[in-house]
Amino acid sequence: ALGCGNKYLQDSYSKLLQDSTRLSSLLLRVTVDTAWSAHAEGITRDHNKILTALAKRDTHAVGNYSDQHVTFFREQVYRAMQRVTPNSALLDPTQLRRG
Repeated sequence: ALGCGNKYLQDSYSKLLQDSTRLSSLLLRVTVDTAWSAHAEGITRDHNKILTALAKRDTHAVGNYSDQHVTFFREQVYRAMQRVTPNSALLDPTQLRRG
């Protein structure tokens, strides 16, 4: 982000990075007992592809791998949101109205 020289993009990327780190942390709490290794392997795989493409200055590949990474992350978030967890009753709006 610093390399672009655009303060707005730098700030936007910084905020996106903070938010995605928080979301990833929450996601790992949900998936740690079932899919942690697949999640970690996917992140590592995607980051290595992106870094390799950056080193080669292959902007097309960087874009493609980044898109794939975002899709992987989004699918992990959706999968975690669909899991039934012990705290899921806390998220049930009907439970909130009774309290």
